[in-house]
Amino acid sequence: MSAPTAEIWIRHRGTRRQAFYRVGTTGWHDLPMPVADKAVRTGRLTYAGLVDAPCVPRETQAHLTPPGASDFASKARALNSAIDSILNPARGAA
Repeated sequence: MSAPTAEIWIRHRGTRRQAFYRVGTTGWHDLPMPVADKAVRTGRLTYAGLVDAPCVPRETQAHLTPPGASDFASKARALNSAIDSILNPARGAA
């Protein structure tokens, strides 16, 4: 009988890194970063009742890059014109 596969999630919160793991559909549990780094590197997790369990890193959302200034400005103009088109009839009725 093989050990269940553990999923490891490492997230970045500012300059901090936090690690979590789960087995199957159970909830996420805290995992110390040194243990998480070793598990991701070796592909095996031994922690809190799991002995040499295979593990896979969780696919995380790609880091979002802020839009460029011109892209941001064009989206702001479009949003402002949409807001004006809603407010102008209300202003005229007042």
